[in-house]
Amino acid sequence: MLNMERYKLLAMNLNYIKKRIAQIQKQKNFAVTPILVAVTKTRTAEDIYLLYKLGVRHFGESYVQEAIEKWEKLDDFADFKRNEIKLHLIGHLQRNKARHAVQFFDMIQSLDREPLAKKLNALGQEFDKKIPVLVQIDIDGTKYGVDPDDVLSFIQNLATMEFLQIQGLMCIAPYVEKEKTRPFFKKMVEISNLLRTELKDQKNFEMKYLSMGMSNDFEIALEEGANMIRIGSLLFRPVSDSN
Repeated sequence: MLNMERYKLLAMNLNYIKKRIAQIQKQKNFAVTPILVAVTKTRTAEDIYLLYKLGVRHFGESYVQEAIEKWEKLDDFADFKRNEIKLHLIGHLQRNKARHAVQFFDMIQSLDREPLAKKLNALGQEFDKKIPVLVQIDIDGTKYGVDPDDVLSFIQNLATMEFLQIQGLMCIAPYVEKEKTRPFFKKMVEISNLLRTELKDQKNFEMKYLSMGMSNDFEIALEEGANMIRIGSLLFRPVSDSN
């Protein structure tokens, strides 16, 4: 039996987020609705199922092994259809977990170094599978990711890796007052525009997704041009913290 109180909480929070997305979409006249990736690391299989029942179809996980163990439990829900889901790896990926990641996830958002790219490409060749990835940018110099000044050459160096489908960029802004994240998102847009121009003829690159913005700052990210946001804690907040 479903936990209806939990269902109502998730429904309320999801509705609030969707309303804010719609408001910003209208304000900025976006032609395409941004993708909401529900971040479910440390959450239960039941929480995932409840969000699925509420219409969420993109989910993000940070840890490969935790995700595999948890998502296998969703087989217990008879009407859950895994083929309707896009599962995103949003956490740092170690090379020794790459095989499981390629087999389990639909997109890897945290490609941040060439040895990992080579490993993913080799696995793609082994499985005869194109692997959708985003390049993670270390936008504030404190996290995993490619230096903003190096991203053009980084992607150019991956040009021969035919089993990678580089579909855009991802970043994690510093956890500061939300308005102070704006310059970082502006920089990401500048980088994406540069890549769109300079790499327009590179066959395995498309500047399709700009994944930026989380619970603390997604509204600023959307205003600056994100078309994919990753929301975790805001979905699961207690009623007393609701807007």
